[in-house]
Amino acid sequence: MLPILRLFAEGAPNVAACLPALQKQFNISDEEAAQLIPSGRNTTILQSRAHWARTYLSKAGLLVSPRRNLHVITELGRQVLASNPERIDNETLSQFPGFTEWIEQSRQAEHSGRSAERPVRAKVSVDITPIDERQTPLDAYGSRLGTPRRCFARRTDFPALPAFSAAV
Repeated sequence: MLPILRLFAEGAPNVAACLPALQKQFNISDEEAAQLIPSGRNTTILQSRAHWARTYLSKAGLLVSPRRNLHVITELGRQVLASNPERIDNETLSQFPGFTEWIEQSRQAEHSGRSAERPVRAKVSVDITPIDERQTPLDAYGSRLGTPRRCFARRTDFPALPAFSAAV
């Protein structure tokens, strides 16, 4: 998710504007970038993963969308980038109440059949690992291709990130 946040900090207005830079940064071939998601929708895996990364960052309060198809980095997002994190994953995002509340609402909605958009008032402990296969969106993209990539490798030797103030 870090590459997406950086691109928005550099002025990318939306996810579509980020895709060429992501493709280049991760050395994704045109053939790989054209692979569609399995659901049959006319959406590529790269588009899907980038949109999910944007969603996760927005739920954590690191991006805002002042209008449809326009996304802007927040002051909190700039604070995160200023700390020079090695990566941004769900554990990083779990520091932000908006993200953990959204994850919990999504999980509760899955179990009750309710829409995730309807608020759930009950407080429970939050599992901060990613929803989908316990991966970040870009990790999931890399494993979907079935090709080992340095850029998607899991590392556990990164230093802990400082806590960020949720006040903007």
